Amino acid sequence: MKWLASSIFWGSLLILGGVLYLLETLGVIDIGGYYGAIIIGLGGAFFLSIFITNRANWWALIPAGALLSLAIAVGFGNYLNGAGVGGIFLVGLGLTFAVIALIPTPKGRMWWAWIPAAILGVIGLIASATTIDIIKFIWPAVLILGGLMLLFYSLRLRGK
Repeated sequence: MKWLASSIFWGSLLILGGVLYLLETLGVIDIGGYYGAIIIGLGGAFFLSIFITNRANWWALIPAGALLSLAIAVGFGNYLNGAGVGGIFLVGLGLTFAVIALIPTPKGRMWWAWIPAAILGVIGLIASATTIDIIKFIWPAVLILGGLMLLFYSLRLRGK
């Protein structure tokens, strides 16, 4: 995996980016608003390469996942509204922490990463759900289920 850390790899990426930019400037291709996503994604790839070349650098997964999630959100920004883009970003961050929780370290797995993974994933799914009409049914269902659980628990305690 040393090729990820080599200047040949990153130099080739810079050349590719320059060629794509030149071709769009000349009107040969149309990349549109994806430049930001590509640049941010390259930043994420850089941090991912730090982790891949040395697995002890698990911390590099956090900026890698954040930047790659942001790149995906920016890439979909033309197709989704603000809540949908934010939802994609938050779900990506949640998946980042889930990956961190699954990676073995000399001290064992990092169980603490499941906490931000769950919180960010749920908030991201809720934000994404607001972009479609299903949210109109989710919140009433959550309220009804919560009320039923409270009633069941209360009646169960009275029976004892």
